[in-house]
Amino acid sequence: MATHALPCKRMHASVSPVFSLKLYRALRLFVGPVLAWRIAFAWRAGA
Repeated sequence: MATHALPCKRMHASVSPVFSLKLYRALRLFVGPVLAWRIAFAWRAGA
């Protein structure tokens, strides 16, 4: 029996995923894909 917990407000940060994706694509050209991913989506780890 699995229960479905309501999503935590902290997990849903106000930063738009579209903005993060655009930031990732811009940074990828300069710093490489791995570092760009970490920078663009760092807000998720901190949430």
